[in-house]
Amino acid sequence: MAKAKVTEEEKVVAEEVIAEQEAQKELTEEEKKAAEDAYLKELVPFYAFKDNDKYKDDIMVGVNGKMFQIQRGEEVMIPRYVRNVIEQSMAQDANTAKLIERQSSEFAAEARSRNV
Repeated sequence: MAKAKVTEEEKVVAEEVIAEQEAQKELTEEEKKAAEDAYLKELVPFYAFKDNDKYKDDIMVGVNGKMFQIQRGEEVMIPRYVRNVIEQSMAQDANTAKLIERQSSEFAAEARSRNV
């Protein structure tokens, strides 16, 4: 079986096709990044309840050096990434409260078992 010889011209064409495919792939990645950025910057409604005690002050949120002051008691439009930070913070607060409760219960149970 004879081996096919690849000419220099065919090599150049193949390299150009590969380069074009890679450029297309990079453009697609850039488009994905732009779409993700647009999604995260989209304004979404957010409501933070207000009372006359612990939850009466505005919420201050800092994201990458940019500060946001969010008014309580009214529905406001904020960027989705800011809402995500608030939701993650609330979830972490809930997890912390559960951990404190669990540790307190364990401590109290051990203190009872040692008659302390």
